[in-house]
Amino acid sequence: MAEEETEMENGENPVDDLYSAASPPGSTQGQQSAQGRHVEPLEGPRGIDIGTSRIVEYHKEGLKFVKNTQLNAFFAVPDSGFTRRILDQNDIHYKQENGKILVVGDGAQTFANITNGEIGRPMASGILNPKEKHASMIIGSIIDSMVDRPDDLGESLVYSMPGPIRGSASFNSVFHEGILRNQFVSKGYMAKGVNEGYLVILSEMEKDDYSGIGISCGAGLANVCFSYLSVPVIDFSMAKSGDYIDSAAAAAVGEHANRVRVIKEEELNLVADPKTRLERALHIYYEEMIVSLIGHLIDALSESENVPKVSHAIPIVLSGGTALPKGFRENFENILRDSQFPINISEVKMAESPLTTIAKGAYLAACLNKEGEDEGY
Repeated sequence: MAEEETEMENGENPVDDLYSAASPPGSTQGQQSAQGRHVEPLEGPRGIDIGTSRIVEYHKEGLKFVKNTQLNAFFAVPDSGFTRRILDQNDIHYKQENGKILVVGDGAQTFANITNGEIGRPMASGILNPKEKHASMIIGSIIDSMVDRPDDLGESLVYSMPGPIRGSASFNSVFHEGILRNQFVSKGYMAKGVNEGYLVILSEMEKDDYSGIGISCGAGLANVCFSYLSVPVIDFSMAKSGDYIDSAAAAAVGEHANRVRVIKEEELNLVADPKTRLERALHIYYEEMIVSLIGHLIDALSESENVPKVSHAIPIVLSGGTALPKGFRENFENILRDSQFPINISEVKMAESPLTTIAKGAYLAACLNKEGEDEGY
């Protein structure tokens, strides 16, 4: 399990002056803003980003904020006592199932690289993969490797949930949320799912009074939330995101999606001229994704009857692994500028830590939950 610890700089507290957010964050209407309360960072609460590609956990220990991350994936290898012993010695997590060993988390990528195979995913399009019969068991195993039982039963924990997919009448996250809640409750937590786009706003927009548009470009979905004075007004998701780009680009050039993902995350530069067929394909599908995302956002704002009259420009914050390639922000800003966007935007900026933004926002929501500032939780 990868773990990174960061101390607070110069005595600063990333949760200082955080005011209570909307109630409940997962809903889009009927909330009351409750500003003016000071919230201290707390030891005990946990925030979990349940992403299609990675799971990230965020909590506080003493004066440090700790971030743990694992690949949300598995890889099947033949079962044997020798293999199990080697995996145990190297602290690689796995589950035994029907004569096979399912290596889960970061270890799955190691085995996939060795065999030039494809990792399996327990999630697809932001929720548990209905085509993967072991999905609940696999994601439960990964969570078990990351989240211990709390010292105090009933400790606060918030996990991310996707917004409804625009244009998809069949999208249903009830089963997904129920499995996750049961997983955390069985460990002794008071657990709550909160909209992923709203968690971007909690994490990044304190100085803007939690008014703005938070966008999380993950592997399975791109999640969007528009919030005004901490009240979420619009939230939705779009299925064209990282996995779509990987598979579409891979199909266009006859490459493995796994290799495309690695190149996309480590080498891609969207403001430089593409040098290979794969880079050209990635440029094309990234542009399609951004155009679609902005188009959906414009349509959602135009169709909603709840959009307030905003008297000042608001920011857009981008986060998530799919937003990491160099030039993503610039391309997004250029395409936005050429669109007929109905709200004045003050700036388009990247989140401070795009890969941990959601988990941090979930931690802040868990702190609010523990302090009882959001009765809707």
